[in-house]
Order: sequence, then C-alpha cells, then structure tokens
Amino acid sequence: PGVSIRNAAFSFSVLYNHLSRHVVDQDVGANESWNILGSKYEYKANLAGYNTYGAVFIGRYVNRYIVSYEWNSSVKAGINIYKKGMAALYFESTLSYVSQSDKRPDNQYFYYDYSIEPGMVFSGEKGSLNIFGQYQHKNDISKYNGPVEDFFIFGFRYK
Repeated sequence: PGVSIRNAAFSFSVLYNHLSRHVVDQDVGANESWNILGSKYEYKANLAGYNTYGAVFIGRYVNRYIVSYEWNSSVKAGINIYKKGMAALYFESTLSYVSQSDKRPDNQYFYYDYSIEPGMVFSGEKGSLNIFGQYQHKNDISKYNGPVEDFFIFGFRYK
C-alpha cells in the first residue's frame, strides 16, 4: 500500500511493503519477515532528443524478524536509443543496494544487485510490447544470507 502524486513527467510515492518467508519456504528452517517503509521518485524526460526515464527508491527496514537488513535503495535509468514509428530500441539498467547491521559470511555489510537490459519496444494505443534480453546479478535476500546468482533472460513483456 502507498500514496502517490503524479503528473505526465514524474511521480512521487510513499509506500509500505511486507514480505515474510516461512519454514516451508526456507532451506535454513527459520521464519523470517520484514517490512519496508520508503519513498520512490520516477521521471520521464526528453534529453537532447532522446526519451529517458528512471526511478530512485530508498526505504528503511522496520519490524524485522531474524534478518538484520537496515536500508534498501535502488536506481533505475533507461533511454530510447533509436525510434522509428511505433518501435524503439532501448537500454535500461538497475542498481540495488541493501545494507545490514551485522556481517554476512563473506565479511560484508551489504548486498548489491544489478541488471542490464537492451531491447525493443513497440508502443500503441492499447499498451506496449517489449522484446528484451536481460542480464541479472542477484543476491537472494529472500533467503537470509542466500546465494549470489547470475541470470540471462530473453523474453516478452506486455504492459
């Protein structure tokens, strides 16, 4: 749940999010849960003739159980590189960061994830269709001190 202020160029939101994992969901056999209270700013702009977009999120973990996460933040940026009619080539990237109050097994106090996504979007009156390739570097924070995994994803997205 949250509340937002929007116009054509930007939106600002304040939100609250809950996540819980139960014994049946975990390899470690522990219930863990957390809530995040945060804010998000999203924008769209035309810079030097290129359509750009992005988002910034920052949130504080509250009411944590078992996990020691402190802050969560992310930055997303994208640009339409070339546009012809209803089609556009784009590139976007996201960087996320989670801090915690005690060290992980690898002696760090943080996690970071990132993704890189080139693709093509076809936009129309009823929505848009993306054809994309995406590389993701992910820490599985849904499993406390979980593994780091790398993914290559090719797919379609309809909005």
